[in-house]
Amino acid sequence: MEGRLEKSGPETWGLDVGIEPAFPAAGLRSARRRDYRSLTSPPGPRPMPLLGARGNLIPFICNPVWYMSRLYEEYGEVVTLARGTTDYIFAFSPETNHLVFGDTTLFDYLDLRSSPLRVPKGSSLERLFSGLIQMNGATHRSHRRALLPPFQKRRVESYIEGIASVTERKLAGWAIGRKLDLYEEMRELALSIAVKVLVGLDPEEGGDEFCRLLERWMGLVFSLRSVLLPIRLRGLDYYRLMATSDELELRILSLIEERRKGGPEQADVLSMLLHAEKCDNIRLTDEEIVGHLNFLFFAGHTTTASALCWTLGLLDQHPHILNDLLDEIEGQLDGDAISIEKLENLPLMEAVLNESMRLLPPVMWSSRKSNARFNIGDYEFPSGTTLIQSAYITHRIASCFREPYKFLPERWLERRPGPYEYTPFSAGPKTCLGLNLAMVEMKIALAMILKRYQLILPPETRIDLGGIMISCPKAGMPVLVAPRGRRTTRNDLQGTIRCAVDLN
Repeated sequence: MEGRLEKSGPETWGLDVGIEPAFPAAGLRSARRRDYRSLTSPPGPRPMPLLGARGNLIPFICNPVWYMSRLYEEYGEVVTLARGTTDYIFAFSPETNHLVFGDTTLFDYLDLRSSPLRVPKGSSLERLFSGLIQMNGATHRSHRRALLPPFQKRRVESYIEGIASVTERKLAGWAIGRKLDLYEEMRELALSIAVKVLVGLDPEEGGDEFCRLLERWMGLVFSLRSVLLPIRLRGLDYYRLMATSDELELRILSLIEERRKGGPEQADVLSMLLHAEKCDNIRLTDEEIVGHLNFLFFAGHTTTASALCWTLGLLDQHPHILNDLLDEIEGQLDGDAISIEKLENLPLMEAVLNESMRLLPPVMWSSRKSNARFNIGDYEFPSGTTLIQSAYITHRIASCFREPYKFLPERWLERRPGPYEYTPFSAGPKTCLGLNLAMVEMKIALAMILKRYQLILPPETRIDLGGIMISCPKAGMPVLVAPRGRRTTRNDLQGTIRCAVDLN
């Protein structure tokens, strides 16, 4: 089969981008330095000396936001990793997002063969990696259908009490006058909530221990030493990774067995999946459940932690918006128990979260691999091409969002962007399964934090945008815990956050 996307409209042109890109007032635009439309293959930078085309992946991985911004500014909407090659291409526009996200028969998720980490066949590590994100075609569709019921809106309401109790326990450990790393706190909170919602473990009843096991596994998975030295020799990170994988798999399997033997169904995703086996004749093997749950643990807490951290940081820098949001929270969530209906009646809260994820999307870029030849405009690409798209870049295109570098939640009260213009949760048939749950979780956590405390970024704090794929503050986000109150001033920040967001 063949996919095709036509170019639409004239190209726009913009400014050069340095190592720390300044923001053009109108947003990202394709540069006018040269017209590349006459080329028969897409433009791109020269291959790196000695290392060749794939050497260009090094600056991309080291600083993806800077590198993609430069590519878009210099070469436009369709760019190859290295001129003269089509192994990797970047596509920056709502139209190409539509092609990639909309045609699930043409573009596949990358599988374990594309991973830089050695994953032995038949190992616990392979089974832990075998979640929905590794599946394509009919297999993906059938497993997504099986996983969908626990994440539907009516089911999400049953998780609210658990989310609130875990959040309350975290906030009770804070103290006025204490200095915290907000990113680390949000990461711990989001992981504890994920464990509670997915497998029903309270922090004080085994949840904390399970969180530590997950954190140990994720730390070893993303260790450069595990990638560069994949040898099962005692003392090496890769040896510890394989041993921890065995331990984690056994722990998840024991939870599956406990739930199967248990009495009344609990309000957690695992119980609902097992209940679906009895009621809806949906059958997932225990090994498949292990892979799905492990992926949900990772995806469900890293992205939420990122979004909550950036949102609280942006509110600190925009005290008038923070004050308006406090008024809304007090008007809707004062005293009574939290419900889906009350959370849906917080338009400014939703606008603030949407705007935060537009400016600083938790997933800065994603990739797919084509399984057939396809066209973008006049360019033809072969089967096996890896196509990289970026929510960070799309969200800054001038024609999609006015004043795109400014934090303007009110834009969400005026109009809704198209589904392929705004993609923090992906788009199309593979839109993030946990979208409803993530929004409810973030609204509850944000409301409870703001009702209880003020979190203040100290003067001259340096915040650098970091992360390879999941955005995060590079060296954390230090905040001072202060009594709840209204803000009228803010402290100036330093760092590359000022290149990503107009804080003037």
